[in-house]
Amino acid sequence: MLKTCINKWTLGKVQLEMPPLPEGFMTHAGLYCLHTTLDKKVGTEVVIVLYEDTDFIYELKKAEPFKFNIGSLTINTSYGPVGVFIFYFDDPLQKDKSIAIFEKPVNIADYNHLKPWLELANQTHIHVILVNKLHEVVGFYEFENIYNFEKSVDIFIKLNPDLVSDFSKALEEYNKDYSLEYLYALVKKNRKM
Repeated sequence: MLKTCINKWTLGKVQLEMPPLPEGFMTHAGLYCLHTTLDKKVGTEVVIVLYEDTDFIYELKKAEPFKFNIGSLTINTSYGPVGVFIFYFDDPLQKDKSIAIFEKPVNIADYNHLKPWLELANQTHIHVILVNKLHEVVGFYEFENIYNFEKSVDIFIKLNPDLVSDFSKALEEYNKDYSLEYLYALVKKNRKM
Protein backbone atom coordinates (compact mmCIF):
# COMPACT_ATOMS: atom_id res chain seq x y z
CA MET A 1 0.00 0.00 0.00
CA LEU A 2 1.34 3.39 -0.97
CA LYS A 3 1.51 6.21 1.55
CA THR A 4 -1.41 8.64 1.37
CA CYS A 5 -0.50 11.85 -0.44
CA ILE A 6 -2.29 14.81 1.16
CA ASN A 7 -2.32 17.16 -1.80
CA LYS A 8 -5.17 19.62 -1.19
CA TRP A 9 -4.32 22.88 -2.98
CA THR A 10 -3.47 25.59 -0.42
CA LEU A 11 -1.62 28.13 -2.55
CA GLY A 12 -4.67 30.10 -3.69
CA LYS A 13 -5.13 31.36 -7.22
CA VAL A 14 -1.95 31.15 -9.30
CA GLN A 15 -0.97 31.12 -12.94
CA LEU A 16 0.30 27.62 -13.64
CA GLU A 17 2.72 26.84 -16.44
CA MET A 18 3.29 23.41 -17.87
CA PRO A 19 6.55 21.93 -16.64
CA PRO A 20 9.05 20.62 -19.17
CA LEU A 21 7.47 17.51 -20.67
CA PRO A 22 9.12 14.19 -21.46
CA GLU A 23 9.93 13.75 -25.14
CA GLY A 24 6.96 12.37 -27.06
CA PHE A 25 4.50 13.29 -24.30
CA MET A 26 1.13 14.74 -25.43
CA THR A 27 1.52 14.01 -29.12
CA HIS A 28 -2.23 13.97 -29.75
CA ALA A 29 -5.39 15.19 -28.02
CA GLY A 30 -6.43 13.13 -25.04
CA LEU A 31 -5.90 12.41 -21.40
CA TYR A 32 -2.47 11.97 -19.83
CA CYS A 33 -1.16 11.21 -16.34
CA LEU A 34 1.78 13.44 -15.48
CA HIS A 35 4.08 13.04 -12.48
CA THR A 36 4.89 16.58 -11.40
CA THR A 37 5.30 18.86 -8.40
CA LEU A 38 2.63 21.54 -8.13
CA ASP A 39 3.40 22.38 -4.50
CA LYS A 40 6.89 21.84 -3.04
CA LYS A 41 5.36 21.03 0.37
CA VAL A 42 3.43 18.13 -1.20
CA GLY A 43 6.13 16.86 -3.55
CA THR A 44 5.50 14.76 -6.64
CA GLU A 45 1.92 13.81 -7.41
CA VAL A 46 0.02 12.46 -10.39
CA VAL A 47 -1.90 15.15 -12.26
CA ILE A 48 -4.47 14.47 -14.98
CA VAL A 49 -3.76 16.55 -18.08
CA LEU A 50 -6.52 17.00 -20.65
CA TYR A 51 -4.79 18.08 -23.83
CA GLU A 52 -6.94 19.39 -26.66
CA ASP A 53 -5.42 20.64 -29.90
CA THR A 54 -8.60 22.43 -31.07
CA ASP A 55 -10.54 25.42 -29.75
CA PHE A 56 -12.91 23.04 -27.95
CA ILE A 57 -10.66 23.43 -24.92
CA TYR A 58 -12.03 26.97 -24.54
CA GLU A 59 -15.64 25.75 -24.81
CA LEU A 60 -14.92 23.32 -22.00
CA LYS A 61 -13.38 26.12 -19.93
CA LYS A 62 -16.53 28.27 -20.45
CA ALA A 63 -18.69 25.52 -18.92
CA GLU A 64 -17.31 26.13 -15.42
CA PRO A 65 -18.27 25.19 -12.81
CA PHE A 66 -18.57 21.60 -13.87
CA LYS A 67 -18.66 18.23 -12.20
CA PHE A 68 -15.88 15.85 -13.13
CA ASN A 69 -16.70 12.12 -13.15
CA ILE A 70 -14.70 8.97 -13.69
CA GLY A 71 -15.83 5.43 -14.40
CA SER A 72 -14.04 2.27 -15.40
CA LEU A 73 -14.80 -0.69 -17.63
CA THR A 74 -13.16 -3.84 -18.83
CA ILE A 75 -13.44 -4.65 -22.52
CA ASN A 76 -12.72 -8.16 -23.74
CA THR A 77 -10.96 -8.51 -27.07
CA SER A 78 -9.57 -11.45 -29.03
CA TYR A 79 -6.14 -10.55 -27.63
CA GLY A 80 -7.17 -10.20 -24.00
CA PRO A 81 -8.91 -7.67 -21.77
CA VAL A 82 -8.34 -3.92 -21.92
CA GLY A 83 -8.96 -1.81 -18.83
CA VAL A 84 -10.55 1.55 -19.62
CA PHE A 85 -11.09 4.70 -17.58
CA ILE A 86 -13.80 7.04 -18.87
CA PHE A 87 -13.59 10.69 -17.76
CA TYR A 88 -16.49 13.04 -18.35
CA PHE A 89 -17.65 16.52 -17.47
CA ASP A 90 -21.36 16.84 -16.73
CA ASP A 91 -23.20 19.52 -18.65
CA PRO A 92 -24.44 22.01 -16.04
CA LEU A 93 -27.41 22.93 -18.28
CA GLN A 94 -28.62 19.48 -19.39
CA LYS A 95 -29.19 16.64 -16.94
CA ASP A 96 -27.69 13.30 -18.00
CA LYS A 97 -25.53 14.92 -20.69
CA SER A 98 -21.81 15.52 -20.77
CA ILE A 99 -19.96 18.36 -22.41
CA ALA A 100 -16.75 16.35 -22.81
CA ILE A 101 -15.81 12.68 -22.61
CA PHE A 102 -12.28 11.27 -22.61
CA GLU A 103 -11.04 7.69 -22.46
CA LYS A 104 -7.82 6.14 -21.23
CA PRO A 105 -7.21 2.49 -22.14
CA VAL A 106 -4.83 0.69 -19.78
CA ASN A 107 -2.68 -2.36 -20.39
CA ILE A 108 -3.53 -4.54 -17.39
CA ALA A 109 -0.48 -6.73 -18.10
CA ASP A 110 1.95 -3.83 -17.65
CA TYR A 111 2.49 -2.55 -14.10
CA ASN A 112 3.82 0.75 -15.48
CA HIS A 113 0.35 1.36 -16.98
CA LEU A 114 -1.35 0.57 -13.65
CA LYS A 115 1.03 2.39 -11.31
CA PRO A 116 -0.19 5.99 -11.94
CA TRP A 117 -3.75 4.90 -11.14
CA LEU A 118 -2.63 3.33 -7.86
CA GLU A 119 -0.79 6.55 -7.05
CA LEU A 120 -3.94 8.56 -7.87
CA ALA A 121 -5.87 6.25 -5.53
CA ASN A 122 -3.62 7.35 -2.69
CA GLN A 123 -4.00 11.09 -3.27
CA THR A 124 -6.61 12.99 -1.27
CA HIS A 125 -7.35 15.19 -4.30
CA ILE A 126 -7.26 14.91 -8.07
CA HIS A 127 -5.80 17.85 -9.96
CA VAL A 128 -6.94 18.32 -13.55
CA ILE A 129 -5.18 20.67 -15.94
CA LEU A 130 -6.69 21.75 -19.28
CA VAL A 131 -3.96 22.35 -21.86
CA ASN A 132 -4.27 23.92 -25.32
CA LYS A 133 -2.40 23.15 -28.55
CA LEU A 134 0.47 25.45 -27.53
CA HIS A 135 0.86 23.45 -24.31
CA GLU A 136 -0.43 26.41 -22.28
CA VAL A 137 -2.52 25.85 -19.16
CA VAL A 138 -6.09 26.99 -19.83
CA GLY A 139 -7.62 25.74 -16.58
CA PHE A 140 -6.63 24.16 -13.27
CA TYR A 141 -9.14 22.28 -11.12
CA GLU A 142 -9.16 20.31 -7.91
CA PHE A 143 -11.61 17.54 -7.07
CA GLU A 144 -11.83 15.55 -3.87
CA ASN A 145 -10.68 12.00 -4.64
CA ILE A 146 -13.87 9.98 -4.42
CA TYR A 147 -13.18 7.98 -7.58
CA ASN A 148 -11.98 4.65 -6.12
CA PHE A 149 -9.13 4.06 -8.59
CA GLU A 150 -7.74 1.33 -6.34
CA LYS A 151 -10.91 -0.77 -6.75
CA SER A 152 -10.74 -0.39 -10.54
CA VAL A 153 -7.08 -1.40 -10.64
CA ASP A 154 -7.80 -4.39 -8.35
CA ILE A 155 -10.48 -5.52 -10.79
CA PHE A 156 -8.09 -5.10 -13.73
CA ILE A 157 -5.41 -7.17 -11.96
CA LYS A 158 -7.87 -9.94 -10.98
CA LEU A 159 -8.70 -10.40 -14.67
CA ASN A 160 -5.38 -12.24 -14.95
CA PRO A 161 -2.88 -10.13 -16.86
CA ASP A 162 -1.58 -13.33 -18.52
CA LEU A 163 -4.71 -13.25 -20.70
CA VAL A 164 -3.28 -10.26 -22.59
CA SER A 165 -1.46 -11.88 -25.49
CA ASP A 166 -0.78 -8.70 -27.50
CA PHE A 167 -1.86 -5.34 -26.08
CA SER A 168 -1.26 -3.36 -29.29
CA LYS A 169 -3.60 -5.72 -31.19
CA ALA A 170 -6.09 -5.68 -28.30
CA LEU A 171 -6.04 -1.87 -28.39
CA GLU A 172 -6.49 -1.84 -32.16
CA GLU A 173 -9.54 -4.12 -31.87
CA TYR A 174 -10.91 -2.06 -28.98
CA ASN A 175 -10.55 1.18 -31.00
CA LYS A 176 -12.25 -0.40 -34.02
CA ASP A 177 -15.18 -1.98 -32.15
CA TYR A 178 -16.04 0.47 -29.36
CA SER A 179 -17.05 4.09 -29.75
CA LEU A 180 -16.52 6.60 -26.97
CA GLU A 181 -20.27 7.27 -26.88
CA TYR A 182 -21.00 3.56 -26.36
CA LEU A 183 -18.45 3.30 -23.55
CA TYR A 184 -19.85 6.45 -21.93
CA ALA A 185 -23.38 4.98 -22.06
CA LEU A 186 -22.09 1.79 -20.36
CA VAL A 187 -20.41 3.78 -17.59
CA LYS A 188 -23.55 5.85 -17.00
CA LYS A 189 -25.68 2.69 -16.93
CA ASN A 190 -23.34 1.01 -14.43
CA ARG A 191 -23.36 4.13 -12.25
CA LYS A 192 -27.17 4.02 -11.98
CA MET A 193 -27.17 0.35 -10.90
